Amino acid sequence: MQACYLDELEALRRELDELDTSIIDLLAKRFEVTGRVGVLKRDADAAAVDHEREREMFARLRDRARDKGISPELVESLYRLIVSEVVVGHRRTREG
Repeated sequence: MQACYLDELEALRRELDELDTSIIDLLAKRFEVTGRVGVLKRDADAAAVDHEREREMFARLRDRARDKGISPELVESLYRLIVSEVVVGHRRTREG
């Protein structure tokens, strides 16, 4: 293999590693904020799930995915996992 190929491959892999780190950092920040939402909902005796908010969020995310050339189905699947974890956290907050 050419050294140029290997150098470029290594640089791209480093970039991917940095992006993965950023995604995890953003996800952690998102969970921090949703944790505060959970406390607010608990204190207001509000439901852990807001179906209307979810519908709006998924529509917005699907549109954004389309705009960026990413599969809306993939993005929705990822966010459904995230939202599931958020709801678990909200319920845990309510019980705690």
